[in-house]
Amino acid sequence: MTEPLLSVREVWTTFKAPRGKGGRRQEIQAVAGVDLTVAEGETVGLVGESGSGKSTLARTIVGLERARSGTVTFAGTDVTTGWSRRLRRDVQMVFQDPRSSLNPRMTVRDIVAEGWRAHPGLVRPGGHDAEVAHLLEQVGVDPALAGRRPAELSGGQCQRVAIARALALRPRLLVCDEAVSALDVSVQAQILALLARLREELGLAMLFISHDLGVVRQLSDRVAVMYLGKIVETGPAEQLYSSPEHPYTQTLLASALELDPDATPPAFAAEPLETTPSRSEDRTDAAPSA
Repeated sequence: MTEPLLSVREVWTTFKAPRGKGGRRQEIQAVAGVDLTVAEGETVGLVGESGSGKSTLARTIVGLERARSGTVTFAGTDVTTGWSRRLRRDVQMVFQDPRSSLNPRMTVRDIVAEGWRAHPGLVRPGGHDAEVAHLLEQVGVDPALAGRRPAELSGGQCQRVAIARALALRPRLLVCDEAVSALDVSVQAQILALLARLREELGLAMLFISHDLGVVRQLSDRVAVMYLGKIVETGPAEQLYSSPEHPYTQTLLASALELDPDATPPAFAAEPLETTPSRSEDRTDAAPSA
């Protein structure tokens, strides 16, 4: 079997909560023993309600948060404790809020070209303007806007610029953390179509994170469902949506709004869920010691 591009094994990410009345600090388990893989060219959707640990897992994968234990492997290299400069450019992230993820003082041209200063040799200095124009065209932004700043762009244009910035380093894996949730529905559809096209044209692998089941289904080859910091179910997208096995997955699908009033309701019955606090002192599966 071919080795996956990204492999996450038994990863735990925890945070210290503020001290309580007794002066004791509880340990919050945001990610609790997660296993996940993404193959070369594959799009894996990660779905779950707000607070389930999706964004923390994404930030742990790219090194913005430190895993307490477990391993993150990319292209056969263990990157749990840090990414090399060469591998760093192979994984890029698109964040939820397109405006706050872009430097308001920089022009679009400088935002897209910023990575080339950190990774010299990828694009020759004299070719920056032409390459920026090419990337902007690729994501559907008029190159004439290269001299503008984020405040002069719409939300959809800002997210397209953020995608262009990510593509500038020619990554193998794109991590999209709620990349369309802050956009209007019509703009969401445009960005999703753009991501699908880029995946086909560039052979990108993607970890696509969202709480929107319809969005995840539209883009993903495989879907993983996250609940209270754990992956509770994973499988091919169509199979998981048509025959969910875990009660939480069933509840998520049953709660999704259906636009067609004549649509057939789900063939499965969602069971009541117990909501267990994700605190190490309240769970029997506490994180292993670092």
